[in-house]
Amino acid sequence: MNWSILATLAGAGRWDYTYDAGLGWDRIGRRDEAQRLFESVVAGDEVEPALRNRARFHAGRIACERGAHGVARAHLSALVAEVPDHGRAQSYLATLPAAPAAADGSGDA
Repeated sequence: MNWSILATLAGAGRWDYTYDAGLGWDRIGRRDEAQRLFESVVAGDEVEPALRNRARFHAGRIACERGAHGVARAHLSALVAEVPDHGRAQSYLATLPAAPAAADGSGDA
């Protein structure tokens, strides 16, 4: 079943379906598809904040597990800025290596 097509056809509620499709892809080990869908929810227009934050967590978690530390840090830091007591996001952030210093000293390169 192509969950992405179903999510697109869903209209206004498509972000809920897109998120659910991302969870499905993640559960069966299709992390590329899951990451793409979670990131589309994060970037989507008219996404409810709670759903955007759930998608941020999963996008950050998958990026962290794949070693994409900059991507993981961006998603998880944005989530913790919105939900400071999100323990799982804080735990993933704590496992990331220190951000490399940029040439101008501003943090992540």
